[in-house]
Amino acid sequence: QVICSSLLICTLLLKATQKLLSLVSLMPTVSDLTALKQAFDADGYVVIPSYLSSDEVEDMSQHMSTVMSGLENQPVRKGLEKSDDWFKHQLESGAHVPLIAAMILDKPTPASAAFFNKPVGVSQEVAAH
Repeated sequence: QVICSSLLICTLLLKATQKLLSLVSLMPTVSDLTALKQAFDADGYVVIPSYLSSDEVEDMSQHMSTVMSGLENQPVRKGLEKSDDWFKHQLESGAHVPLIAAMILDKPTPASAAFFNKPVGVSQEVAAH
């Protein structure tokens, strides 16, 4: 049994759990989401091993290869959602969106889907943004 400190937190956790369970095979339970939220509040990030299936990673990789074709050495490419509707869907309503909402206790406002690349042998870091 999970006790939430507010109706907003309970609602966001429940919606995130329901959405995630419907989209991904290995999903966190409400108690897992509560633990993730506590870790996020403490550390500012969470790590969810095996969050994406190998098929989901392959799907993303194929879409990334398409939009980055000929641009492999470009360190940053923003606006991927303008090149491929798959990225637009992921940006606006991918399975991670309700999880993010549960972590920040608000609906996320996406700006852009982007690719950050650090080619082999390049020691310069990507500038803060």
